[in-house]
Amino acid sequence: HRDLYTDELGIQNLYLGSYTRIGSGGTVSGPGVYDVLKNVDAALAERLKTEIAASLSALGAIQPPFDQAISNGNPTGRATVQAAIDLLLTQTGTIGDAADALGVTININ
Repeated sequence: HRDLYTDELGIQNLYLGSYTRIGSGGTVSGPGVYDVLKNVDAALAERLKTEIAASLSALGAIQPPFDQAISNGNPTGRATVQAAIDLLLTQTGTIGDAADALGVTININ
């Protein structure tokens, strides 16, 4: 559960070019992928920014422990996990669109 959340947080950090240091709380920032993409396709850059934020929020909504969240006896937990999966799949397609817009070849399969 935390691995999924922190992986997505890392994606957001890279995309926005900013992160908060653990411990000191200081922020480190610079140009991110968003800054490059918005110069090529501003609407796509904003869409991906919104999708990343939505995925991060959905992953944060998963209640630990993860094995109980996905158990057959927990329809609410399963729905929460499925919602996060659906958002991540949408985000994956948009990352592919962003790569195309930037002329970068990636394998998203």
